[in-house]
This record gives sequence, structure tokens and C-alpha cells, in this order.
Amino acid sequence: MKKLSKILLSKSFLFGILFVFQLLIVFAFIAAFQKGSGYAYVVVTIVSLIISLGLVVNDKINPAYKLMWILTIVILPVTGFIFYVIWGNHANSKFRIGYSKVENSVVTQLVGFKNRLDELCDAYPKYARIAKYLANSTGSPVNHDAGSEYFCFGELFYTDLITELQKAQEKIYLEYYIIKNGKMWESILSILQAKARKGVDVRLIYDDFGCILSLPSDYPEKLKKSGIKAYKFNRFRLYSSVSDYRFFNHRNHRKMIIIDDKIAYSGGLNLADEYINEIARFGRWKDNAFKITGNAVCGLSSIFMTDWCFVSGDKPSLPLYESNNLLSTNQGYIQSYGDSPLDYEQTSQNLYVSILNTAEKYVYITSPYLAIDNTMITALTNAAKSGIDVRIILPGIPDKKAVFEVTQSYYKVLLDGGVKIYEYTPGFVHCKTFISDDKIAVIGTANMDFRSLFLHFENGTVFYGGKIIKDVKADMIKTMSDSTQIKKADLQKLSLKKRINQKFVKLFAPLI
Repeated sequence: MKKLSKILLSKSFLFGILFVFQLLIVFAFIAAFQKGSGYAYVVVTIVSLIISLGLVVNDKINPAYKLMWILTIVILPVTGFIFYVIWGNHANSKFRIGYSKVENSVVTQLVGFKNRLDELCDAYPKYARIAKYLANSTGSPVNHDAGSEYFCFGELFYTDLITELQKAQEKIYLEYYIIKNGKMWESILSILQAKARKGVDVRLIYDDFGCILSLPSDYPEKLKKSGIKAYKFNRFRLYSSVSDYRFFNHRNHRKMIIIDDKIAYSGGLNLADEYINEIARFGRWKDNAFKITGNAVCGLSSIFMTDWCFVSGDKPSLPLYESNNLLSTNQGYIQSYGDSPLDYEQTSQNLYVSILNTAEKYVYITSPYLAIDNTMITALTNAAKSGIDVRIILPGIPDKKAVFEVTQSYYKVLLDGGVKIYEYTPGFVHCKTFISDDKIAVIGTANMDFRSLFLHFENGTVFYGGKIIKDVKADMIKTMSDSTQIKKADLQKLSLKKRINQKFVKLFAPLI
């Protein structure tokens, strides 16, 4: 009875009830509208056609989304029109303008931090266009790699993180999509509370939807009582759950920790026990993370500060990293970038496509999901057809079966194009990694799917040269050795039902 009572009183259950209730209202309105107002129906149909034409000529919207909404609106004029107004028209001026204002203020402060860009372009001319693109489109600063470290599993990251948190003297900033109570978070939280009592500035941002089932609705208030400043990103409200497009789509999928402006962590991990294999949900959880030090921390600090000032209302202020500049150790360069859904700049996808286009020998990729548009498919297959060894490592044990069906629906077109596909036999791959030609690697939070590439707030870090490249490649090769390579013959063994199902679920790839 206690468990049942807890479920019935939970925020997620109330949200579900109100969501269904509001859908019923929408459908009732549609039915009454179609039955009682012929002229109005004609008007809405005409407006729907105008919207469809507007989508066709809008160069900023991804073609896959255009097609999905155009089909919905044309086939179901009234229903599609109402759904588009509710969910499809994501140009929320208040949200977009507010975030852009803060972001521009932070980028302005970063201008002085881009002093290593020219050095990078001279040292790695092959990747100069990539570095300049990130610098110009996102304001991403470039700095020396003063000693980065790669963690090929979550438990290795966790051990190192606990050590560094205990050394913190001034600041600890955290930003995550998912936080769950358990060994990992409880041990981190204990340190954060102890540090806050000693006067350390502890700040936390977490995505409200990502933590809807794992944290209570008043969690920020509870944390503030122990001295931790905490905010939800894009807080959802039950009364606007259907009409607020941002709730469904613009989630904060970023992951980072910054300590004393001297050390930063990021990668694919969230703060929950499955990420460090403390509990087993889908076999062995394969994830990765990294640690960077020195001025290179500046990039992640700026991303955090943008989000912090947006949710808190504080005035942006970045530390003066240049006053404590570390000399290069010839380990290469680091460039961290933020990817926002509000600027129509498909930063992560553009970066990935650029790496594929500049590759000379190989490109290895890991991702938990695969739901990509024609631009990415073309880049992957063109690279493979050009003689580049293109490999993608995906889960062998999926966390979401329906999403895995979508992932597998892309196998044929990629295999036909020469791309090699591997499924990690021991369990679930959650890494989001690109590496090419022993010279460039990207470790970040963006999955190879529509949501990460076009709808979420993400972050990534590009490593140009340095020891960490070798570590990432070694991990990728080891992961492939623990995986099963998918062959064309394997697809021919699929049943007719399975093939039809994959064709069907692929229609919904833009929603994944």
C-alpha cells in the first residue's frame, strides 16, 4: 500500500494523468470543431497548407523534421495544425532570447581566451577549419593540453573524481542530465555538503525531465538548506505540460564537473550507479569520461556559466584563466564547445561530418543510439566508399528495445555503403566518441540521434593530438574486440516481420 500510495502521489503519475487529460481535451476540441464548423475547417485547412509551404522554404529546419510535420499537417489538416501549434512551433521567443542574451555575454568575455587558435592551426593545419568553425560558431576557446586523462569505464572516473572533490578549496560546479540516489551520488553529495559547510562555492544544475523519476520536486530547496546552490534546467510545470514545447524537446543533456577552475570532467556518464557498474541493468555498462587541467578548463567553465546565469539570473563572470597560463607540454590542444538547439546551428553534426570529410585512414565511432538524417548517412558512406575505415560501435544489450529497433533499421544502408558495424557483446555502450587518424578525438554528450544532434543542449571536447588520443584509440580497439561485427548475411537472416517492423519504426526516427 505504501508503494502504491507513493506512485499515485508522485509527480510523474500526476503528469501522466494530466497529460492524458489534456490530450483528451485536444481530441474533443478537434471532434467538435470538425462537426460544427465547416467554414472554420476550410480556413484551418488553408492555414495548414500555408504552414506546410512555410516549412518547405525554411532553410533552418532539418529536412527530416520538415517531412514529418508536413505529412502530419497535410494528411490531418486540423489535427496536424493543432499538434504543430502545440509541439512543432519551437521558436519560443522568451526562452530563445533570454538564453541567447546570456550566451552572447559569455562569448564576449571569451574573446581574449582564443589566443591558442592560431597555434593550433599551425600545428594541425588539417584541422584548422574545424577549430575555426567551432571558435566562430560557438566562441569555443583553444588552449594547450596541460595533462588530460582518459577513463575507459565509469568506475575509473568515479574513483578519480572522489579524490579531486576532496581536495577542492574554492569551487565545485556540476551540471548533469540524470542524477539518481545510490552509492555514487550519495558519496558525491556527502563531499559537496561538507565542502559547502567550509565555505566552498558549490553549484548544481540538473535537467528537470531527466531527473523526474529520480529526484523529488523540491530537491533544490533541500540542497540549499545544506549550502548547495541548485537549480533545475527548463523546469517543467504540470499545468503547461502539453503546451510547453520546451518540456518535450529542449532538454539539458550536458554533463560536467568543474573544480576550482583548475580541473574539469566531462564525457558520457551521468551520476547514477549503473554508470559505474555498481548495479547491472543491461549487462556491463561501457562508458567513458575524461579529466582536463589548466587553462583548457575555460571552455567547460564558460558553458556551465552560461547555463547557470540563465537559470539563476546571475550576471556572467568568468575567471581570468590567462593570468595563470600554463606552458604547453606538447601534448596537443583542447577545444570544448557547447551545442544549443536555439541557434539552428547543428554544431555536433557539422563537427562529425567535418571529421569524416577530412579523414585519410580511419574514423571510429561509439554511440548508444543511431537515428540519423541523410546528411550524416551520406558523410558516413561517402567516407567508407572513399577507402576510409569507418566503424561504429553500438550496444549489444539495448536499454530501450524500441529505440534499438530504430538503430538496427539503419544497418542495411550503412553496410551497403561500406561502414562496419559492431555490437558490444557484454552489454550497453553509452560512450559518445569520434576518433580519426590518430590525430583528433571528440568525447562528448551528443548521441548519434535526432534529439542529441538537433534538440538537446549538449557539450563536447575536441582533442587535437596528445597522449589521450592513443588512450581513446586503444579503448576503441579493445571494445571492438569484445563486440560482434554485423555482416550483410546477418540481415538476410531477419524474418519478414522483423524487416517490416524496422521499416515502420524508422518513420519515427526524428522523434528518437
